[in-house]
Amino acid sequence: MKSMFFRLFLSFMAIMVVTGVVGFFIFHTFHQAGLQNLRNGDIFALERRFSKALILSGEAAYKIYIHEGRDEYARYARELNSFEEITLLLVGPDNRTLLGEKLDDEYLHLVSQARENTQEPVIRNDRGRIKVAKHIAESYVLVGIHLIGPPPEFTGPPFPELNRFIKPFRERDLFRVLVTFAVASAVCYFLAKSLTAPVRKLRTITQRFADGEFSARVDKKLRGGGSELEDLGRDFNIMAERIEGLIDSQKRLLRDISHELRSPLARLNVALELARTSADTEQVEKLNIIEKESGRLNELIGQLLKLTELQHAGKPQFTASVDVTQLVQDIVEDAAFEASFYKSKIRIVSIESAIIPGCEELMRRAIENVIRNAIRYTGEDNEVEVRLNRDENCIRISVRDYGEGVPHDELQNIFEPFYRTENARERGKGGTGLGLAIAHQAVQLHKGQINAYNCKSGFMVVLSLPG
Repeated sequence: MKSMFFRLFLSFMAIMVVTGVVGFFIFHTFHQAGLQNLRNGDIFALERRFSKALILSGEAAYKIYIHEGRDEYARYARELNSFEEITLLLVGPDNRTLLGEKLDDEYLHLVSQARENTQEPVIRNDRGRIKVAKHIAESYVLVGIHLIGPPPEFTGPPFPELNRFIKPFRERDLFRVLVTFAVASAVCYFLAKSLTAPVRKLRTITQRFADGEFSARVDKKLRGGGSELEDLGRDFNIMAERIEGLIDSQKRLLRDISHELRSPLARLNVALELARTSADTEQVEKLNIIEKESGRLNELIGQLLKLTELQHAGKPQFTASVDVTQLVQDIVEDAAFEASFYKSKIRIVSIESAIIPGCEELMRRAIENVIRNAIRYTGEDNEVEVRLNRDENCIRISVRDYGEGVPHDELQNIFEPFYRTENARERGKGGTGLGLAIAHQAVQLHKGQINAYNCKSGFMVVLSLPG
């Protein structure tokens, strides 16, 4: 449940539910107190008011029956009795309603009392039910009931408003609750979505920036209203511009230095060849040392230029196919000679068929740099193991040596340009610190990943490519 969207959504729902429950009980408390005060102080006036209303309605019904007939009376009675709180009947001399219905004992008792006292209406309050019986004319009696409390058969709370909520739901009550819950859920969903949408957009932009798209910026549609998100978006853009400027400056500096060094090196090699023609044996040995160091420097400059080229390549679309299987076999075969120089061996443990879209030269550089790095550090009388495996969606090239490995906190740093561990510096056989950086850039251009792991004995680099 780490998603900000779901946390906001559930928070809004919880607030609405708690607010509804608290509001209901507050309403019930005040309503209960109001009704209790009403019962204690004004119940007599309330009984008179309701009974008078029932008597007036009954007299009107009787006049309709006398002057307009039975059908009009029936229509009026149905409309009046459609209210849940009111029951009104006109009883004839035969103790039946004017519509021919029989009366139960409760109504018959009221009718008999009304006929005994033809001057005053009979009024009773039976637990919130105002009962009225009134003699009208010629043995016609009005019987009415007005409900202001729960029906006698209900033993729950003494108020109809509370009764509606906590007695077993009727079908229409359940439908209302479901509709209310659905509307509340929709409101909470869209509210949470609108609040988290700018955050999701900002996260997408930061991911693009982290993937190397340093031109990614927060647009004005994300920032607006003078909110904290506007400040966050503005700060992100300032940070991104500064980082992009620094990275561009660094790449430009490396590129310019590399180009500028090429010319002096070329002149130095020409001077070496001229000096070699007139040098004696002792001088030739010194010149060979100078030539060797010049060659290493020339190799370093070449790798710098290649790394700068890869860093500026963006994300190219490869259309050519690369036979990774054949490429690994060729590189291992060529690397066997270098392994013999370090008194070690290299072999392919397992290999499967793999063809991917890409650039063969870039893939060759990536795999070769990783293998040469493993040969350099595996140690004498050890071997380098190469595996090429694939599953449904991924190709993995793993290169394992049996050297000392890399400190755990430096595993990700070895893919940075010019980074070398302390062991590599001390032993004097470390490379330029650019081989793994070039491999990292080449694999990223192929939309893959490169990772390093310390094994129980040795060290492993894994290149993962989509395929």
